[in-house]
Amino acid sequence: MLFESLVTKKRRELPVRRSNSAVGGIHLVANTTKSNRSILGGAVLVASKVLRGLALVAAYRSLSAGISPAVFASSTLALASLVLVTLQQPWKGKSIGYGSMFNVFVQSSLLGASFVCWSVGLHLCGPAVTVIMEYIEVLLIRLWAVLTGSVATPADSPPAIAPGASGGG
Repeated sequence: MLFESLVTKKRRELPVRRSNSAVGGIHLVANTTKSNRSILGGAVLVASKVLRGLALVAAYRSLSAGISPAVFASSTLALASLVLVTLQQPWKGKSIGYGSMFNVFVQSSLLGASFVCWSVGLHLCGPAVTVIMEYIEVLLIRLWAVLTGSVATPADSPPAIAPGASGGG
């Protein structure tokens, strides 16, 4: 409606608010009432974090017991792939083309290589440092982009107001 009023240049009167229960068409809910969905979502989030921590400690113990990181990564990815193939049943849907299959192969190979590196890091550094450093690749990619000049830094961007120009009217 707002877009239509801007395009057609018609003025539309806003409805008068009759109570304090709705602000801008959004009904406010009291903080004391929580929906079952938010409680369930919070429980699933906490359970997934606890299970992830337990799996990380179990993986560290397995690697400390003498399993090679490459064997650990291969067996873990094979088990995960078996579960996903069983659940998704890709043979029942449309087949994908050669180009898409090649992309899947390349991305899977890169994922496997990164998981082997992650396993080596877990074996060498332990679970605490592994959790802390888990998403460091995002920062490293950004740092590399800034260092190589492929991304504009805030110093490279033009100023909002040209020097010497007045900001007022």
